[in-house]
Amino acid sequence: HETLSHIIFVVSGEATLTVGGTMVDRKVLAPEQISGSFVTGGAVKRVGAGDIIHIPPKEPHWFRVKPGKHITYVMVILEPK
Repeated sequence: HETLSHIIFVVSGEATLTVGGTMVDRKVLAPEQISGSFVTGGAVKRVGAGDIIHIPPKEPHWFRVKPGKHITYVMVILEPK
């Protein structure tokens, strides 16, 4: 997202979160809506229930959930004034 930030509250489950790096197969779907296959070269961290994550604007990010696992989160999208 070019101007939006995210605050993510992980409610349950677990995943690997990659933040930063380069988005592979980057596609602009709509204003502020960018998609890709995955992110490479970023910082990788395991996240789970109770974690709070901040994703700043223009920062590629990707949750990878292992087969048989899940992640549930609440995302707050912050717009600049």
